Amino acid sequence: MTGVIMAAIKGNVLDGVMDRMQEYLKPYQALFKIPEQTEHLGHMIVGLTSDLERKSSEPIAVMFGLPRRVIQNFVGLSKWAWEPLRQLMRHEVRAEIGIADGMLIIDESAIPKKGTETVGVARQWCGRLGKVDSCVVGVHAAYVGKDGQAALVDSQLFLPDAWALNS
Repeated sequence: MTGVIMAAIKGNVLDGVMDRMQEYLKPYQALFKIPEQTEHLGHMIVGLTSDLERKSSEPIAVMFGLPRRVIQNFVGLSKWAWEPLRQLMRHEVRAEIGIADGMLIIDESAIPKKGTETVGVARQWCGRLGKVDSCVVGVHAAYVGKDGQAALVDSQLFLPDAWALNS
């Protein structure tokens, strides 16, 4: 497998991981004003870190016995301030791995898409495929600090002209 790092998880490293995840989420959940949003953040994180084949709103909602619209609305329509969550995460990254000569790496990543309804999908350069094809492109910033440890600190969807001009 070229370019893939394989690592075995040894011993009981995963014991209690969900309890630790719930503890980790508490400061983030405290930033939400509506109790349902706090709960749905937990659902999304558990769903995204689960072994679900598809990590979209519908399978995550099904996993928790919820109507799919509940999670879809949390992700797409629910009003909440995302900037305080991002600032908290950056503060944690700085505290854990921040160093004076840390680096910021900016990169794009494209995900091939077959349909036309996904926001930002267009025929554009798809590095994963090595050609122009239908895909969505994200631009990501990762901070690299102490001992080469890295953390994603920002991510934005690139909107091609066709999407940006029609909004």
